[in-house]
Amino acid sequence: MIRSTTKNSMMKDLDKSRFAVRIPVKAPVEKIFRSWSTPGGLEHFFLRQALFHSPEGMKREADDAIEVGDTYHWLWWGYSDDDSERGEVLEQNGKDQLRFSFGKAGICTLSIYEEEGETLVELIQENIPTDDNGFRYYHMGCKQGWSFYLTNLKSVLEGGIDLRNRNPKLTRVLSSITLKTSLTLISLPSPAPGFTILPFRLIVLFPASQVPDTTMMPVPILSTQVEMNSFFELS
Repeated sequence: MIRSTTKNSMMKDLDKSRFAVRIPVKAPVEKIFRSWSTPGGLEHFFLRQALFHSPEGMKREADDAIEVGDTYHWLWWGYSDDDSERGEVLEQNGKDQLRFSFGKAGICTLSIYEEEGETLVELIQENIPTDDNGFRYYHMGCKQGWSFYLTNLKSVLEGGIDLRNRNPKLTRVLSSITLKTSLTLISLPSPAPGFTILPFRLIVLFPASQVPDTTMMPVPILSTQVEMNSFFELS
């Protein structure tokens, strides 16, 4: 009875309609923002292809800044063109904030700001459907997905190492994680009452001849693999 009460209390306090993830990144604010606000920047750490069109139908080139009212079509490494997402740029201030719709998963706001002498990158996803499927795929699934891609942003900008898997024959690995299907990799029940913290480990393999300089990496290297112990908190 005590266990059940604890679970119910945790679930009652959890806001299923939103979450936030953030990470410190040692890079200029301008460079971080361009990584999010240009098609080429998004492809550098996040997407296989980032297609943006203006309200008038003009395609944005790789280095073009995206604008409010632009629509997008996103495709990921490791997944076919049928597994994509579409949405719209809702706001952007040209320096440190971007807001966009994210299909059925809600609305995302990206902010870059200073805290305790560090540059923080924060993504908030809200207006998430609160039914069981929405909680599983759009709250828990998207949060794990964004955690991976924020980590990859940090890795790319700080050390030049892209953690994504680009081998289409290599499947069911964390480094090919996408926002919509990430939960299938960890086999959680749906819903998952009582789960407030989910530990996970991210491992990225390198050929022995291409082990990166460990002093440039945001995560420790063990032999010929990068291994990161982290937590994804359901908030």
